Amino acid sequence: RELGVNAKQGVVIEEVEPGSRAANAGLREGDVIEEVDRKPVKSVEELRAALESGDRPALLLVHRGANTVFVTLER
Repeated sequence: RELGVNAKQGVVIEEVEPGSRAANAGLREGDVIEEVDRKPVKSVEELRAALESGDRPALLLVHRGANTVFVTLER
């Protein structure tokens, strides 16, 4: 809420490093990652743990402005 984001849960992206996996996946500052592989994430620790498990690209549910989109991210 403090950042003007309307998502009910998730992790807000504060910065995306150019050339990073996140940037290559199309993630942007202000996006809110709500789920990883269809499981909700509520903290940075949960997000990291979810991204470290598995060997295939992660499926992220991302809230961006008034839209919600799916994004794949290489692990």
